[in-house]
Amino acid sequence: MTDQIAPGKKLFSGDDAWPPIDRPILGADLEEFRKRGHLFLTQMELAFGIPSRKAWYQQISTTLVEGEEKPRSELPVTLPIGMLLRFYAIHPEYLPMWLDVSAEDMRERMGLSPAGFGLATGRQEISVRQWGADRDPHRVVVNLLWIIKTMLDRIEGVFTAEQAENDLADLVNCILREWRVRGETPESRRKSGALSPLHPQVIELMLLLTERTYAAGLGEEVTDDLRQVLADARQARLHQPADGSVTRSERKQATKRVRQRRTAQKAVKSMSDAFSMDGIGELS
Repeated sequence: MTDQIAPGKKLFSGDDAWPPIDRPILGADLEEFRKRGHLFLTQMELAFGIPSRKAWYQQISTTLVEGEEKPRSELPVTLPIGMLLRFYAIHPEYLPMWLDVSAEDMRERMGLSPAGFGLATGRQEISVRQWGADRDPHRVVVNLLWIIKTMLDRIEGVFTAEQAENDLADLVNCILREWRVRGETPESRRKSGALSPLHPQVIELMLLLTERTYAAGLGEEVTDDLRQVLADARQARLHQPADGSVTRSERKQATKRVRQRRTAQKAVKSMSDAFSMDGIGELS
């Protein structure tokens, strides 16, 4: 979970507890994130789905645009970007093509000589020997090493199912935190108060987690009442068809409601016809 800091996480985590947890993620936080992670703009655009360089500079602009009260750098980013930034800040290993180990560490892990490593990365041996504290591989080589590292991690079982559960809990926590600091809910973009633990959509999201990681995902202690609600919701989900089809009981309830509605409509029509006939009789 968030207290398990991987080697690369020191780039984003520090004594200043960044990013702030008491306000939304702002445009300026994107640039701060880039600087802390020593990332290229292309990496930022890829990681956050920013479509162009122009859109990137608009996100972090400190210039006040006519008609706006604040520059874009002081305004909240979109919710998905805010969620992702919070998650990447504690789990940079999920950043696309972001290598959290040195090229030399990778060479040693692969058990290759400098010449063999050059063969694997498409570089001359002399270039490989120059990679170190003062010189990094070209970006394309880093991307290649990231792919190799990802494959080795999977083969060697570096990321266990338990770690994946912890990481998912961290992601849920980041999602809920960004919604809460904005005081919004998915039903409406209007200010509607913070999401409570018993909010229906929060319950849905929490069902992605294991009981062991409930507290980490929620960001607070799980009460007995909430635990019972989650247990009931999980049990109800087990009785739903995996393909999303309608169950027999749901079909029966729906049929009953349709019959009741048709009976009511028939009764209203009969009353309407009776009133119409009475009216004609009085006129005649």
